[in-house]
Amino acid sequence: MQETAVKQQNPGNSVVNAIGAFFISVVKSCYDMEFYRKVRSRPWPHALKYAALFHAALAMFATAMLGSYLFGAETAFIAHVSRTFPNDARLEVKSGHLSTNLPEPFEAGSKWIRVIIDTSVVGFDVPERYEGVDGVLVGKDAIFMPKPNFTNKSFVTQRRVYRMEEFSEFTVTKAELLEWMRAWGGLFILGGLVCFAVMYWLFMLVVSVLYAMIASLIAMVLGVLLEVRLSYEAWFAVGLHAVTLPLLVSLAASAMDVRIPFAYTFIFLMFIGAVLIDERNQPVSAGPGKQQLPPPPRMPASPPEPPAPPPPRSTRRIAKKPSRPKKKPSEEKREE
Repeated sequence: MQETAVKQQNPGNSVVNAIGAFFISVVKSCYDMEFYRKVRSRPWPHALKYAALFHAALAMFATAMLGSYLFGAETAFIAHVSRTFPNDARLEVKSGHLSTNLPEPFEAGSKWIRVIIDTSVVGFDVPERYEGVDGVLVGKDAIFMPKPNFTNKSFVTQRRVYRMEEFSEFTVTKAELLEWMRAWGGLFILGGLVCFAVMYWLFMLVVSVLYAMIASLIAMVLGVLLEVRLSYEAWFAVGLHAVTLPLLVSLAASAMDVRIPFAYTFIFLMFIGAVLIDERNQPVSAGPGKQQLPPPPRMPASPPEPPAPPPPRSTRRIAKKPSRPKKKPSEEKREE
């Protein structure tokens, strides 16, 4: 019974151990040169597997952050529509024109983004009375979206025009919109998050792999010039691990809205230089794909031969010589 319980606990323990080993690898990829010695002595698919898992973890983190924002935005949007629009509000797009029963111009936006609905705006040009308005303008024939444009001297707001004729014909009321958002909004967001996670993971992984491939080729050329004998596969494995800290620093800087020029390249080159110095001073015994075969096991010494047994003793008894009968004293005197 105890053996069965141990076997049932093993799968969970193995998963926990695998996750722990992965995070230990992430931490050691940020500083440990001894760990990099193991990296360049192993086959490169190990490093590729690590890179795939690392970028998957980044994708999950980014998706979780985006998901919290989107679900919060969904709740805020439902509350805004319920509070702002009248109960009998209705919008209809037909034959490339917008019609509504809202009082116009109608302020439908919030404090974060301004939205004005005014069907008196006809055509595809913004009238003069809305030239200085920084927000979305919904007219009868088009939607005017602000488009920021940075120039060398100033910041200019332009507008992107979406024609109503580009949209399919539809009619929506406030009640229908709120019902749809409550029923399908969450599923729609979940589907978008799944697509985002997959695309983010693929994009980041492909970019990191290409970066590591190019950087590994340059590092191998430098290694040849510095008499460092390290194969391209080993450099590629090092590059896949060396992108760990630059990526984390870049993402943290972006989250804090801090710009550090060339931070990614500088940190990556620091790891390449450290590996060059370490490999020059203490080369690894074998590169990936060229590992030395282990020595054949030594056969145990044969035990000493047992001593030869003594020859068997004969059980035949040797007959005694017959003893001569003693002569009587009278016979001895006669002979004398």
